[in-house]
Amino acid sequence: MSIADMASKGERKLSQKQGTMKSNYDAMKGAMVDAYRSVGFGPSVTAKYSNAISNAQYNAPNPTTWRENWVRAMSR
Repeated sequence: MSIADMASKGERKLSQKQGTMKSNYDAMKGAMVDAYRSVGFGPSVTAKYSNAISNAQYNAPNPTTWRENWVRAMSR
């Protein structure tokens, strides 16, 4: 299998996963906050983190850009 073939396969798989990647990210927001809170930071820091995570927007990667970058990295 060539680098181009592997890149095409990766691009296709990334395109197929995009919907679930966002929903998985959104589903884990509560767990992210709970894990951060368990570290032991103070209430002000954890409140700011919780607020930031609550307002965070998932930005899906662009499959075409991913492919181009992957090919470039594997061709070094």
